[in-house]
Amino acid sequence: VRRGSEMLYAMPTKTNEVLFLEERGSKMQLDAVLTTHQRVIQVSGLSSTFAPILLEIIQSNQPEGVHLLVKETYRYPGSPRTRPSLDLSKTVPSNTC
Repeated sequence: VRRGSEMLYAMPTKTNEVLFLEERGSKMQLDAVLTTHQRVIQVSGLSSTFAPILLEIIQSNQPEGVHLLVKETYRYPGSPRTRPSLDLSKTVPSNTC
């Protein structure tokens, strides 16, 4: 979803099962299922004066158990990805006998 200078999307949910070994025997029992949800919000044009204020607001409203990761991106995510050239005329000719 694109809103102005923001881009929002959800990553696939990851599921981890926590197993424990019974005291008597070698059978594993399911103890818990942990699901991890990741959301990505990309903001462009964020000024150096507003960035710390925005981060403080986000962190003060962040629920317990939620991990926040902030990274700077160097390539605008909306730009098209480039593929390597498949021009075979520039390949080195093989040795012929």
